Amino acid sequence: MKYYMPSERVLVGEKGNLPSKKGYVFKMQANICFSWVEEVDVATLLSIKKDCNCGNGALKSSFLLANDNDVRQWTNKGGR
Repeated sequence: MKYYMPSERVLVGEKGNLPSKKGYVFKMQANICFSWVEEVDVATLLSIKKDCNCGNGALKSSFLLANDNDVRQWTNKGGR
């Protein structure tokens, strides 16, 4: 999964509040903030929303499913 805002490091689940009771570190690499997560935690992470700073009070998902290109870029550190 990836975090929608570029960030050097994002800690998630460190308080045991995910179904797997695991914590994840989303790490920035190739301009993608990414972490491998347990399947049981995907729905919970997708439900986390935060203000999109677009001025109308709308909320945006904080985490997204990574696509094949995101995974390839992240694992190859920006290479093909």
